[in-house]
Amino acid sequence: MRVTLASVAIGEPYETSLRKMGASASLAGFDTTLLWTRQQFLADPLAQEHRAALEHMQRNHAARKKRHPYDRPYCGAFKSFVLYRALNQSAEGDYVLWADASKYHSMNLQGVDVRRAIEVLTGKRAPRRPPSDSISIAYNSTEWFQARLREPRRSTHSAYGVIHCHGVNCDEQLYMANYYRWSVNSRTQRAYPELVPDAEASSRRPHMMNANILLQNNELNRRLMRAWMDKAVSRPDAFCSSGPQEQAVFSILVQSANVPLVNACPYLRLKGWNACQDLTKSASWFLRMLASGAFEVVASGELDGGLVAAHRELHHRWAAANPHILKSAYQAGGETTAMYTARKRRSARLRAKNVTSSRARTVT
Repeated sequence: MRVTLASVAIGEPYETSLRKMGASASLAGFDTTLLWTRQQFLADPLAQEHRAALEHMQRNHAARKKRHPYDRPYCGAFKSFVLYRALNQSAEGDYVLWADASKYHSMNLQGVDVRRAIEVLTGKRAPRRPPSDSISIAYNSTEWFQARLREPRRSTHSAYGVIHCHGVNCDEQLYMANYYRWSVNSRTQRAYPELVPDAEASSRRPHMMNANILLQNNELNRRLMRAWMDKAVSRPDAFCSSGPQEQAVFSILVQSANVPLVNACPYLRLKGWNACQDLTKSASWFLRMLASGAFEVVASGELDGGLVAAHRELHHRWAAANPHILKSAYQAGGETTAMYTARKRRSARLRAKNVTSSRARTVT
């Protein structure tokens, strides 16, 4: 079995992170790398084939960034291109890891081992579950998690990222739902009805954090990566419309495919704004989490009847106990009125600054 490390970096500081990944890849158990800069991405035959759609995405990048400061170049569509290319260059049964070329975390991968992560993911090695004091308050109260503790550890063959732990308090919340701050907005849902037959049900499902994706090379995963790429180039505006862009479409794609999902949230107890979210962007954390077995696997049939039902019940109980917390779909998840007001003011100041800058450019 060979393992490929794949990523794309566009500009700094991301290209520096990409070089650090490449320099340490062999130390982390990778046999080969597919690490692209912008020029290498655009030179790929698939990118050449879909040049018009990619140029359309990039032409609107500046305008989108005024509304959403974290707008990605090409809306992050390059992930699907490099993953599809890496899978097709690998043998059946090999593995490919996508890792974001992060500006938040060190991309020196020395000290982690992708092969040990694969061993646990696939059930070839079964470490003991983390101790009881590592279990989150929220998950410890759910029947879904208690049922996992009564059975042997589940295995799967791929990690389609991880279920997105909540950004406010992941010790007391189960996950971040697709509806939270319109992580998957209605425009994205309407554009891909084949992935979202029931918008209400899809909105309540957990969002997926795909900063790191570990895929076994098989027909299903090649088909999924091709579909992800096709969604980008066939409807680029809809692909770019949700805040997390490529991550939004990835979330509804993998959930519509009914694949098992890796859930590390039961064993994360961090508090603080975005503490868990930021941690789960780290490639080193991702590989250590898998290698240590600090996760559970959510079967496809358990998504709505297990996690979503538990999320709804927990949120109702939590909201009743915290009447000062805003509870609409956009505001749900732990913002106090003061936090919400401050965020709206920051957004208003950013819009005003962008308008002023635009007028200044027009005058000159």
